[in-house]
Amino acid sequence: MCVDVVFVNSMEFIVEKGVPQIGQLILSNILSEKYTVEWLNFDGLNYYGKLKYEESYSESIEKYAEFILAKNPRIVGFYTICSSFISAVRLANAIKKRQSGVKIVFGGPHATILAKECLEELPFVDAVILGESEKTIELIVERLINNEALKGLQGVAYRNERKVIVAEYKELVKNDELSKYTVYDYSPYQIQQGDLVMIEAGRGCPYACTFCSTSTFWGRKFRIKPAQDIIEEMCKFNALYGVTRFSMLHDLFTANKQYVKDFCKMYLDKKLNFTWDCSSRIDVLDEETIDLLAEAKCTGLFIGLETGSPRMQKLINKNLDIEKALKLIKYLVDKKFNLTIAFIYGYPEETQEDFVLTVNLMERLRKMGVNEIQLGTYIPLPNTLEVTKVKDSLYFEEEDINFSIYKKYVFDDVTKTLINNYSELFVQYYSFESTIRVKYRYFDLFHAMFFAVSKIFFCCSNFILNKYTYIELYEKYLDKIETHIKKSRKGLKEASFFLEESCQFFSCNIFQEELRRGNEFFEVAYSIEKVFYKYCMSKTTECETYRMAVDYIHMRKYNEIIRKEVQIVFDKELGHPRIMQMGCEKK
Repeated sequence: MCVDVVFVNSMEFIVEKGVPQIGQLILSNILSEKYTVEWLNFDGLNYYGKLKYEESYSESIEKYAEFILAKNPRIVGFYTICSSFISAVRLANAIKKRQSGVKIVFGGPHATILAKECLEELPFVDAVILGESEKTIELIVERLINNEALKGLQGVAYRNERKVIVAEYKELVKNDELSKYTVYDYSPYQIQQGDLVMIEAGRGCPYACTFCSTSTFWGRKFRIKPAQDIIEEMCKFNALYGVTRFSMLHDLFTANKQYVKDFCKMYLDKKLNFTWDCSSRIDVLDEETIDLLAEAKCTGLFIGLETGSPRMQKLINKNLDIEKALKLIKYLVDKKFNLTIAFIYGYPEETQEDFVLTVNLMERLRKMGVNEIQLGTYIPLPNTLEVTKVKDSLYFEEEDINFSIYKKYVFDDVTKTLINNYSELFVQYYSFESTIRVKYRYFDLFHAMFFAVSKIFFCCSNFILNKYTYIELYEKYLDKIETHIKKSRKGLKEASFFLEESCQFFSCNIFQEELRRGNEFFEVAYSIEKVFYKYCMSKTTECETYRMAVDYIHMRKYNEIIRKEVQIVFDKELGHPRIMQMGCEKK
């Protein structure tokens, strides 16, 4: 049997269920009317035990190539993003070496931005499908399957007599066209009742932050689905699978206040009981909009603040007013939104003063009660304004790769040779020296560790931060942090592995030092939170009830000890450990 097209999802080599990439689902659905199509997610296959990772990365690549070729494909298409582009290159090359007649096609953001470079440097890649391809995919596939030249087609990059042709397709999918591409059947992936389902709410961002590649990929062409269509999709997913949680896949769902108002009103008129989240800029929100979002059961927002420095806000073209942002964030916290607020440090022009302002803002947000604060080192991304500032000083050193895209498993000798030989294709793995990047080399990972630990050792972490700032704590334990990080940088990581490693580090170092000082509050908090830690690391998914002689909820809220017998219920609802209210019946 021959499969016409096999789509390969981004390969992250982490232990997860492997939710399909929406773009590939859309293209598979379009092509399936005329061709046999399959999509593969190797992380998902590993998770379900159907195709396990091998001991070495090279062995996994060879195994995957054989798995794909066993389907006798005519075309293999790879979805590419910066974090997994190296795996797409390795696997595509392995396939082509075994079966030269198979057409290799790259698509997705990374390959689109670097289409010319891909075809110049990677002879095993036959074509790059550019940007959105709903309107071009059928013609491109037809030509490739029939071994016909791609000359004259738009939306594709290809070679013509050794010259690379990048033929962009200027007409993007319009607002009212987006809905006709919605896919409800994710087979072979099975949507479960408790899943969070992604709804493609639109595409593009109208802003032009200098560090971001989104505007390059989408051309700053902002589009959003009609509100009625999104609500109908939510209802249909609910009817098909019983799901009640949704996430709006859009860089800036809240860009237009009137649209948000119309969407929320329509949602409320239908008396729906779904929860949902979305991404937003803080400066497009106001209290009225926030109230409406809360009423319409929007429970979470992802907001990129990027920096706490007014100077850097201007330099990266984000242009947020920090104090105004803080007032709105406080309002969001009071309205019980689950907030994820993201920062970046290590920009080319960032100074010590800029960095301190960012970290101080992170501390203020933590004390304010923000659920999740993310911090990442600036990653050079292709064709962005920021990368042009450092292009002549970039270097590749494995220890300096941003931890969010680094997996030791992937970085064998072959990978490192490819990165060294093709710097333009793999610029995301390169770094440059600056005062901040050298002095605070591990600060992003230290922050991630601390924030993970604080979700379990809540009172202990607060106690520590009442004594030290983030920067003081980092500098005080830098030697131990550096040693720990160098030992524990691993691939194939589960979230529980990172959490366990982080908790052990803090317990053995920072917490032990405080315990030796004999502070009663810290001792009591640590004894309770150790129990919570053991529960979180256990395999159980059931709630567990514990009798305690101290009102732990009161401790968390007021940082003081009230001695009375209470019951605390620990819960892992939705995969996240949380502490329920007291007074539940003991099981």
